[in-house]
Amino acid sequence: MSITIIEHSGKKIIYSDLRGYNHAQLMAHFKKEADLILEQPEPVLILRNVQDATVTKELLAEVKKQVKRARPNIFRGAVVGASGSKRILLMAVNKFTGIQVVPFRSQEEALKYLTRD
Repeated sequence: MSITIIEHSGKKIIYSDLRGYNHAQLMAHFKKEADLILEQPEPVLILRNVQDATVTKELLAEVKKQVKRARPNIFRGAVVGASGSKRILLMAVNKFTGIQVVPFRSQEEALKYLTRD
């Protein structure tokens, strides 16, 4: 699973590279990601790349559960690769969790958004 802490413009970002992940990989990933977010001493910035990742109803339920659990420690979030049905699912997760994770076409745009003051 590719979860790393990267630095951009002097700010730490939890980055999840989920490109091409299948259902089982995504299910396992979101719990690990929430655990890492909750281990951080202060609210974090998160960036996910979900390009070509497989999304199912079961996965949507797991994402809602894990994002809601990690919510107190998320300051700002962005996602790359959420087009079409994934974008609609992102809006559903945002509404359910109360977190506004913003979709972007490129990682550069997402990083600029995350690290703005």
